[in-house]
Amino acid sequence: MHTAIQHIEHANIFPLDMVAWSEYLRKHRLVMSLMIGLLFSAITVIYVKNMNRELVSDLQTLQDTRSDLHTQWSQLLLEESALTARARVAEVAQEKLGMVVPANREVILI
Repeated sequence: MHTAIQHIEHANIFPLDMVAWSEYLRKHRLVMSLMIGLLFSAITVIYVKNMNRELVSDLQTLQDTRSDLHTQWSQLLLEESALTARARVAEVAQEKLGMVVPANREVILI
């Protein structure tokens, strides 16, 4: 086991003192910068994909709501046309209000 540690120290895979570590970082500055950039890019991609999923979900919900409201609007238009038909208005006026259409001799034009 002792020889394995000596071999690792001798191979300089893990520099043990700060001077060696500082030198290692200086030599590999570009590689470290690219690795940091790659990590940042990966995190950004994950964030954007998540945001995209949320926005697509919101869009689907809004489209469903729009469809429901459009259906409700169509039904209300039909109901309005049924309630405002001349025959319906005349029927309600006669039944509920006791109104009658006057005879021609009872009509006075001003």
